[in-house]
Amino acid sequence: MKHYKTNKINNSGISFFFSSYCNLTKNSFAFGAGIPIAFFLFKLLSTVDESLNVLNYFTVNALFDTTAILEGENYWWKLIILLGIGIVLYIASLEVFKRKDRFNFHETS
Repeated sequence: MKHYKTNKINNSGISFFFSSYCNLTKNSFAFGAGIPIAFFLFKLLSTVDESLNVLNYFTVNALFDTTAILEGENYWWKLIILLGIGIVLYIASLEVFKRKDRFNFHETS
């Protein structure tokens, strides 16, 4: 699997979870797109200035360590965590959607 796909799976898992969880489209877009964008901005800002390095602790994108990948260091455990978060969010999304569908089901006879 390509390295960048783990980050895509994680971000799409976040989007899919909030798409399943939220009833309103505006909330789904706000959280589903807002959280991955915030993670990206936190990671970006943490690389700009040393004093903003604390923002790395507020993003899962810090697990996608491009320096470690390029230098061939031990980075696989970070990618496995990213992939795990994405898979857990997809499974949680399916459960949320099933429960939502079960409680909103109305038979017409």
